[in-house]
Amino acid sequence: APMVGSPGIPVGTTVGGGIVGGSTVGGGLVSVACTTAARCVAVGNDLTTGTKSSLFVDTLSSGTWISQALPGTMDRQRLTNVSCSSVGNCVAVGTRYDGSSYSLGSTGFYASETAGVWSTPTLIPEPAEYGSAGVVGVSVSCAPSSSCILLARQEPVEPGYGVSFWQTWTPGSGFTSQPTVIPNPAGSLEMGLRSISCPTPSSCVAVGWDYDGGVIEQMTNGIWGAARKVATPVLPSGSGGSLESVSCASMGNCAATGYFNWPNPHVPPEIPEVIVLTGGSWGPVRSLSLPAGTISEYWLETENGPSEVTCVGTPMTCTFVTTFLDVKIGSYGVTAQSKNGQWGQLTRVPIATTPGQRWTLAGVSCATPTTCVAVGGSVTGSNGDESITPKSFTWRPAGTSPNPARSPTASVMSGIDALVTWHAPAPGGGAVDHYNVWADVGPQQLTYPISTEATHVVLSDLHPHTSYYVVVQSIARDGEGSSPVVSMSQIRTASLPGAPVITSMTTASSSVTVHWNAPTSNGGAAIISYTLRVIGPSVHKLVVVSPRARAFTVTGLLAGKSYSIRLAATNGVGIGPYSSPKNVTTHR
Repeated sequence: APMVGSPGIPVGTTVGGGIVGGSTVGGGLVSVACTTAARCVAVGNDLTTGTKSSLFVDTLSSGTWISQALPGTMDRQRLTNVSCSSVGNCVAVGTRYDGSSYSLGSTGFYASETAGVWSTPTLIPEPAEYGSAGVVGVSVSCAPSSSCILLARQEPVEPGYGVSFWQTWTPGSGFTSQPTVIPNPAGSLEMGLRSISCPTPSSCVAVGWDYDGGVIEQMTNGIWGAARKVATPVLPSGSGGSLESVSCASMGNCAATGYFNWPNPHVPPEIPEVIVLTGGSWGPVRSLSLPAGTISEYWLETENGPSEVTCVGTPMTCTFVTTFLDVKIGSYGVTAQSKNGQWGQLTRVPIATTPGQRWTLAGVSCATPTTCVAVGGSVTGSNGDESITPKSFTWRPAGTSPNPARSPTASVMSGIDALVTWHAPAPGGGAVDHYNVWADVGPQQLTYPISTEATHVVLSDLHPHTSYYVVVQSIARDGEGSSPVVSMSQIRTASLPGAPVITSMTTASSSVTVHWNAPTSNGGAAIISYTLRVIGPSVHKLVVVSPRARAFTVTGLLAGKSYSIRLAATNGVGIGPYSSPKNVTTHR
């Protein structure tokens, strides 16, 4: 089934206060947690002087952001994630780096908020049974009005044997369990978990990677089960992938997002992916459709990883954010939402106010299915000298969904173009502003949606010799989308025609008349022309002939000379293969 849906329209809002200590080279907000629609906590980083960095917290209360610095300024320290069990009770995790590598020599830390007061960052305890060369504070998840689970990664002294571990933190009591290693997948020497979500203190889902790709770990009743390796689509040797974020609306209902990547120099190099747990069962990995106009590179790395997802409500609604890097215009934030199990296309968040302005999205939290806050930054400067001004971006509540379009059908027009028609929705839903239409082959959407206000559209430049369903979605003015409607039957685009057969040739002193039969296959589309190719002494002619013709006289040749003649047919897909060459000599 195609992945469709549409996010509400994001409205950009600058975080008040936001910056602590001056320019924010490599800084910005990285994570946000909302306990109510009016109360959120966002965390960020500010590089002050040299490699020194400070940590700050922005709190949204009744529409106003208030910024404060956390105690202590250390060398190369960064927050990565925050979660709250209730208003005024939150935990943030991060890492201090030694500068030699991403994880070796690092120390993970956490800071907690109790009754609205933040503590000084404190080192995360680590398992004693492993010799450690570094700890990375990865993620934290607090169950509503309960304890929190901290997730960290330990890099042992011996390379290639990394492990992830967890422990429980309880408001008012601190750590109430020992750091415990989460088992690696069978046969895997190293695993890096990147995100955790716990709908209850004893039930969690954690996601990340090992050398084969994405990994899912699940804890039930306080016990971690066998790791699940995520099967991505069949990709060439050298491909890989990772799950970067997970969120559970309730036990057994979660979504995990990440990416799978093609080996270089494939364009695009990475493809966003999502896998959903519904009713306790994981579905297949699905790719998210890229924003229209995306050129090549994306997944700009931010402090909280390249993506984040948050899921709330029954039925579950999920919101996903990430930052794309476009080789022409730089970085920009994008979002997608799922409703009723269907994922919408990634959409650029329309917050830039000046041409060339760049921005990031790193974290998102939704207190309700229609009230979300995403955080990131506005980027200025060039590579190596960038400043990121912290910002938040809020979604206004979505309106009433329009009813679905009715009875979409399609027909191939000229080989690789298709005419799609449908009927307007039945009355009773929200007003339709436009329709999004695309062609889909199953697990991956292969064409960008085309928007139209009419009830018909032409989809151009489809892949030859491919079977497609067509999908139509009604879209309201505020961006709210209906359920998709898929055509009942497939269309199949044409392929190139076969080669015509030259049956005979007659010559004169300066001309040759060529006779032929049409190819045995037109490729599924009407022949629109024939092309004669004549090669001889100082002659290389290409002559285009009517599709109705079965003979043609080539003139302007030299007497007594030899020529090679070939013939090809053209349909709406393109020019097919040439026939075998026929040699002929003109009269003297």
